[in-house]
Amino acid sequence: MTPWYLRPVLTLDLETTSADPHSAEIVQYALAKVTPSGRVLEAQAAVVQTQEWSREAQQVHRITREESQAGITLSDALGRIQLSLHEALSAGIPLVVFNARYDLTVLEAQADKHHGLGAGLEGLHVLDPLVLDKHAHKYRRGKRTLGMMHAHYFGKAPSNQHDAMSDALAAARLVYAIAREHETIRRPAWELHALQIAWAREQAESLQAYFRKSDPAARVEGSWPVIPHEAQVQEQTS
Repeated sequence: MTPWYLRPVLTLDLETTSADPHSAEIVQYALAKVTPSGRVLEAQAAVVQTQEWSREAQQVHRITREESQAGITLSDALGRIQLSLHEALSAGIPLVVFNARYDLTVLEAQADKHHGLGAGLEGLHVLDPLVLDKHAHKYRRGKRTLGMMHAHYFGKAPSNQHDAMSDALAAARLVYAIAREHETIRRPAWELHALQIAWAREQAESLQAYFRKSDPAARVEGSWPVIPHEAQVQEQTS
């Protein structure tokens, strides 16, 4: 079978209202099927109606109150996302999500809150450029935001950050770039998914130890790709 890094991936990004993934609402989503060359085979994106619109959110996402009110319902958004995830699972296509523990926790929480069901993640192999890059470049200095990582690999940040489609496509470009540069990442997607669970926990423990040098009570969540509801996340989000 052709390795995942030579085939298309499905990439997902959510723009949201809050740093807390258990309470954040989705304001925009994007999904795209992308090839290793960067060609977009399929794409969809939409603004989602939310009660949590604020001027702060508008400054980050550049989505006005009027655009939010004219968006699709959360029910429609969840239905479209879940259908795409089901199709990816059936086709054996991995799901790429930057900082998956945030976006996928938001997706799970919103799906559970809306209709008491999961988001349809079971069985999917998730590839997280953030976790993969931290493993491949363990000692590289600097922050690991989407923009900074994109600049590291491609010499410039994405052109329209905090737009769901721009960020989703940037995540896909990153995961292919990391695989091209690092042989250790060129493993089957199912194996990488399992390894990322351990790598994400190790990375969180290392960061927590660093923070505790100045704050003995500091805690960094290590669950991946979804944070349990009772856990608290303290990391930067979308």
